[in-house]
Amino acid sequence: MINKIFNISYIVFIALILLLTVRGIPGNVTKDNINTGMWREKGPFELSPERGRFALTFTLVEDRSYQFSIPVARFILPDLGYKNGKYVSLFAPGVSLIAVPGYVIGKFFGLNQLGTYLTASFFALFNVILIRKIAFKLGASWVSASVAGMVFLFTTPAFSYASTLYQHHISVLLILLSIYILMTHKGALGIAIISVLYCIGILVDYPNALMMLPILIYSLINIIKIRNIDRSLQINILSAKIIGAAACMPVLILLLLYNKQAYGNYLQFAGTVASVTEIKMDGSPVFPGQKKNGIELTQEKYALNFFKTRNTIKGLYTHLISPDRGVIFYAPSALFGIWGIVELRRRKPKISALIVALILTNLILYSMWGDPWGGWAFGSRYLIPSYALLSILVAMILPKFKNEFLFVIAVLIIGYSASINSLGVLTSYSNPPKIEAASLSIQTGKEEKYTIERNIDLIRNNESKSFIYNSFLSDKFSVLNYYLIVNFSIVFIMFLAIVYINLIDKEKIDNFTKSRQSHNYQTVSGNYNSLDNLFQ
Repeated sequence: MINKIFNISYIVFIALILLLTVRGIPGNVTKDNINTGMWREKGPFELSPERGRFALTFTLVEDRSYQFSIPVARFILPDLGYKNGKYVSLFAPGVSLIAVPGYVIGKFFGLNQLGTYLTASFFALFNVILIRKIAFKLGASWVSASVAGMVFLFTTPAFSYASTLYQHHISVLLILLSIYILMTHKGALGIAIISVLYCIGILVDYPNALMMLPILIYSLINIIKIRNIDRSLQINILSAKIIGAAACMPVLILLLLYNKQAYGNYLQFAGTVASVTEIKMDGSPVFPGQKKNGIELTQEKYALNFFKTRNTIKGLYTHLISPDRGVIFYAPSALFGIWGIVELRRRKPKISALIVALILTNLILYSMWGDPWGGWAFGSRYLIPSYALLSILVAMILPKFKNEFLFVIAVLIIGYSASINSLGVLTSYSNPPKIEAASLSIQTGKEEKYTIERNIDLIRNNESKSFIYNSFLSDKFSVLNYYLIVNFSIVFIMFLAIVYINLIDKEKIDNFTKSRQSHNYQTVSGNYNSLDNLFQ
């Protein structure tokens, strides 16, 4: 009964915080109001990536079309594509397709924007649950696993992107679910499920084809059984490939059909069509290319050109230590996961190697990306999958903070990380990279801040994007007080959990961990097996 109460209370708490911080305003978005200030920069649609994904959902539902009308196309700029005389999306369609149910439900209540944004919150909640389950199966206690879920959601930039329509939380769920399937299902069923998740990942965000590749490789290697007859080995590999391809085929067909409907070509992918920088009064496009004989030149792009090795050093600096995006400034709590790698490697070396491979793939891939800043953003949004994986590893070392000095350091770093990211989710994730802030300052004639100072100024100016605050609480207390309530709730709960792990229940957790280490993670027995079933 206590376990049930703990589990339900935990999920309710996470869901409540997500509801308190989701962005939005009352009303339905329509073609008549879509380009007004209430929805755009001063409203919930701060940046063009979320506008572009919402616009595709809007167009699919309202216009039954894959191309944008002129008002919707203007709403998306500057992330707008053009193909065959039509305005089209520059983003993979998966997020917009997945958000359709949320849009439809929200529209019924006069809140189609809020319903769409809650899609990301829904996936964020499930990511927390998956982190708990994976950490538990790797040997962490339920309390440590629960803290790990909160470390990911509340102390990294994942918090800001749980309140809006980006691809990150959906991609994280696919990665985490694939890892969980690897740990619980072997053979044909596991290969089939992982193959489907891999293909859905491509539908959601094309770079996932590389991001999730280590999982696909691991799943294939994991089923290889070396026998005396070489031919038998070849048959096993071939069977796995056939099973994976067959399971993945419906998703790939869906993607190809979308490409045909949207771009007129099965093999034309979003992001590779010509970009549009402006729409003239007569509805014709203006392209970023140079003019030749008074005619605008369109330039279609190639997917692999977005990744260049010469960008790697700059990208690593940007993601790890830069003041505008660096992990050490925006998510230092996740760095405890590096210590967790050492601990997990002793327990589960294969899973440890897979997690490290995924983190390195994520980091190196987006360090080669032409825009490592992720445009205007809060922290390094491209590393959100790594934050999730590092948080699992944090669960491995939470009981290690027995020394008073380490305990205080851990609490301070986690508290700092939660406070920073609570700023982002309640104010704005639209912080320019340093390189743009400098030129913008010259244009505006005032200092343009590019770190959390920008978010602090918004708190001082009493500006928030929270739907709950703006709809029900803005006349009762200030944004600062709202921020303090939300942030204190998060930090206090996490502090109590860390205290419990290290000071109150230390001996019980140590015995629990030792007992679990004596079993294979797929065959947990006795009371632990019943406990695992209870939480499933």
